[in-house]
Amino acid sequence: MFQAKPTIVQVRAVLIALIVGLFCTSGAAASTTDALLNWTIQVTPKVRSVEHPTKTAIEDHFGSVPYIQWKGGPTKNGLAFHGIDLPTAGSGSIWVYDPVHNIAASSFGGDVSGDKIFYSPPPPSKIPAIDLSKTVSAHGLRLGITPSQAERDLGVSPGALNRIDDRTSQLSVAKIITCHFEGQTGDCWESADVLFRDGKATYIELAFP
Repeated sequence: MFQAKPTIVQVRAVLIALIVGLFCTSGAAASTTDALLNWTIQVTPKVRSVEHPTKTAIEDHFGSVPYIQWKGGPTKNGLAFHGIDLPTAGSGSIWVYDPVHNIAASSFGGDVSGDKIFYSPPPPSKIPAIDLSKTVSAHGLRLGITPSQAERDLGVSPGALNRIDDRTSQLSVAKIITCHFEGQTGDCWESADVLFRDGKATYIELAFP
């Protein structure tokens, strides 16, 4: 059966449609990314900076690899290594979400490497899902524990807790360790920050700068 060759006008129309489709797709992706970035900003609890955190003898971490030994950054290690990559501040971060228990987790790298996990409302679009309800750090930190449990897990004495208001308190600890960077040796620290709401842990961040 004979088919007429497409005219220049028809070819041009197809090309225009393809270009418009690409712009719409990229625009939708950018809009989704922007919405997710806004979500990470809004839902992540604001941790108070503690100038002199309580010293601990424990280097804690999530997963099997201590942060000082991370190779490949959060894309190879951490709570959310198989999650969605978002261009958050610093070197970006990777996120997963537990829609059953309303828990978000993020792994991050760059100047600071580590993980954070906390209760959170759902993201504005679907991201990789994982059951985070039984997530426990190497030394026993997990969401829902009491301040006394966290102090025991981190090896610090009672009274290290910083009260923020009637319902909120924060435990900030750090272990000074020797690290090597670009041929130089100096002091670094493994840190842990735990926020409590009504006596239960709602946010945990473990990091190594």
